[in-house]
Amino acid sequence: MKILYTIILLLLMLPFISFAQITSGQINEFTDGTDGWLRGTAIDGELALTADGIGSSGKLVTFNQSSWSGNYLEENITHIQLDITNLSTEDLQMRVALGNGSDANSGTWYASTEAIAVASGTENQSILFPIDEENLSQVVGSSSYQDVFDHIVTLRILHGENPSAQGDAIVAEISLDNIEAISQTDNIQTSDYNTFKLFPNPAIDELTIEVNADAIVEVYDLTGKRVKRIKVYHGQNKIDISNWFSGIYILRTSVENEIISKRVIVE
Repeated sequence: MKILYTIILLLLMLPFISFAQITSGQINEFTDGTDGWLRGTAIDGELALTADGIGSSGKLVTFNQSSWSGNYLEENITHIQLDITNLSTEDLQMRVALGNGSDANSGTWYASTEAIAVASGTENQSILFPIDEENLSQVVGSSSYQDVFDHIVTLRILHGENPSAQGDAIVAEISLDNIEAISQTDNIQTSDYNTFKLFPNPAIDELTIEVNADAIVEVYDLTGKRVKRIKVYHGQNKIDISNWFSGIYILRTSVENEIISKRVIVE
């Protein structure tokens, strides 16, 4: 009877239980365990992950259902960034998949439309996954992007040749670090303008980057691949972009302990 009363009490409390909620800027550095990632081992401040190509352990995939669940739309999470080392003899095609199901076959899932290539032997490659609707493919279920992303249950990081929530079998070994939730908005706060300016935008041959402290600016293309890393100094910095391909780039830096991302169009 006491067990029955306990079960009833727990059911009554369910609406009031606070579940983990993703927040902009959160980061997993694996300094004290796996940070809720349910495949992989925390070794020397990184998440080590292997796949043997056979059965349940054959796919290179890890997932999180705790701190990476929640309302991505409310938090304006538009990118997931991480550092990856590929210790394999195989090149990898890395993607993220996000869904409102507890496994890859339940609920509705969206996965990266374009994979980010990570060559064999690559060390600490910083990659950026866009997770806006235009850069994801619906791979399981039928719920809308809006309905899924206001209540994400699971985030998965995986290798897959095609968009998928499950990934492909492969023999591989990687380590992950600095998995971070990035917020990107067109409505930049005034303080951002004071610390990190880009002009002109669009730009053709030259881009001016203005910062109020020395910084490193990382440049990503829209597939999430880091294409450049620029050292800039306090004040205005003239950057030659005449050899950049036309397109949209995301420039990201940390100024005064604040991470700021901005888009620039190169014509």
